[in-house]
Amino acid sequence: MDTDILIVGAGPTGLLLAIELARRAIPHRLIDKAILRTQESQALGLHPRTLEVLENVGVIRDCLRDSVALKATSVYTPGCSPRRISLELASDSRIPYPEIRVLPQKRLESILTRRLEQLGGCVERGVAFQKGRVSDDLVTAVLSHQDGAVESLACRFLVGCDGPYSRVRASTGIGFPGHTEELVYTLGEASVDWALPHGESYQFVGATRYLLAIPLPQPNRFRLATWESAPPSRCPERVQHGPLVSSPCLEDFQAIVREVVPVPTRLSDAARLTSYRVGARLAQRFRQGPVFLAGDAAHILPPIGAQGMNLGLQDAFNLGWKLAAGAPEELLDSYEQERRPIAAVMLEQAGRALSSLDSWNEPRGWANLERLMLARRWSHLDANYRTSPAVCDLDIDLPEAAIRAGDRAPDGWLKEPATKGKVRLFELFREPIYHLLTFGDLEEVANRLRREFADQIKVHSLGQEPNQDTEALLSAYGFRGAGMVLIRPDGYVAFRGPASQARELFRFLGSLQLSGEVAV
Repeated sequence: MDTDILIVGAGPTGLLLAIELARRAIPHRLIDKAILRTQESQALGLHPRTLEVLENVGVIRDCLRDSVALKATSVYTPGCSPRRISLELASDSRIPYPEIRVLPQKRLESILTRRLEQLGGCVERGVAFQKGRVSDDLVTAVLSHQDGAVESLACRFLVGCDGPYSRVRASTGIGFPGHTEELVYTLGEASVDWALPHGESYQFVGATRYLLAIPLPQPNRFRLATWESAPPSRCPERVQHGPLVSSPCLEDFQAIVREVVPVPTRLSDAARLTSYRVGARLAQRFRQGPVFLAGDAAHILPPIGAQGMNLGLQDAFNLGWKLAAGAPEELLDSYEQERRPIAAVMLEQAGRALSSLDSWNEPRGWANLERLMLARRWSHLDANYRTSPAVCDLDIDLPEAAIRAGDRAPDGWLKEPATKGKVRLFELFREPIYHLLTFGDLEEVANRLRREFADQIKVHSLGQEPNQDTEALLSAYGFRGAGMVLIRPDGYVAFRGPASQARELFRFLGSLQLSGEVAV
């Protein structure tokens, strides 16, 4: 075997997956057929849960520094006062990043590449995946290099992060059903001279035209987007998701501005003007034997709600620790069982939002869109894996709003016994292992975990009685009495149960095949 894991595609998804492996010193290779990193930035938005992921892998400071917060969107329709819709979630210690951040994809890729290099990894550019063959639980991949050399590489796992036209997906024979939207999207970036404040997006609705302006990190720079109807694809089975041959010009956008923007506006310094078609597709499988799909190779969505890149990054965050753990088959299977349903829901919601735009000059259209924009599910904070076979919940007597196994673990402040100071849970969770929160007299359990799983599980006690230092965390996690909550390396609850079920905790750890004596 030449390497443990081959990752094909060095976009945001592939880069984050490589970072997750590099953090754990797992041998891997990350290849991309492109000689240069992308200069296009179709993807822009980072949702609250994705920002938590980026904190966990150590790049949040750079991401916050180079991005702009998107606090609201204002909708302008003829004859009506502007309607402002807040996009911020309520400020809460459980949610450290309550807003969407706008960070162009090319800048995010640069940040992730630098982090990967800090961890000793790299991107091999000019290396293309040609085909793969599975035999004896290994994948033999054929790679072609820019200089014409052909390489045969054996690996334990192959992960396709190679986009809508994925060769990994094609070589595996996994279907990619869906359709091409009957719309042509037109994008561009420009300096916008108007009296409207930065830090918000603007939607301008006319009788026949629509314009969206999204703020970019640079002052007075905006991403401009519009769309118009297009004929149905002549080949519905063929994937169409990318730029068209024809490109718009600045005057095309200026003409739309004159029609729909009610304030004096001048555009200048245009860049990255392009028109493209998009698809809505979902791979039939996210895993087939030792081959996995992630990001746009697994799902493509209309560009409504900035979901595509966020889904891909969270695919990678879900998959990385499972591959690194030398996980049992059941845990590897849980990647598809957990991620595919979420992608399916996001695809359906993006389709509904797109349908709302068909009635953009009707109140019901904007009411429907507003409900979707404000849904916590779009922030990915409420996305959960409760039905996954890889989680276990033995706490049946919990409040309706309590955190269950499979839910995202919320942030909060914990008092450290050693220093008497406070530390955020998410800072502790940056150590890429399991974390167990205990409340009540569970010292015997904690000692056994420290003895048998010292390198894989850290124990954090919330004390034996409620007090002002732990009240918020006990409430956030729904503790009513002595109990345990085990947090996975990706920040989701793997196990929760009362103190009386300590033996079941060790059975569960045995099912994960973690090292240590699992006596029952």
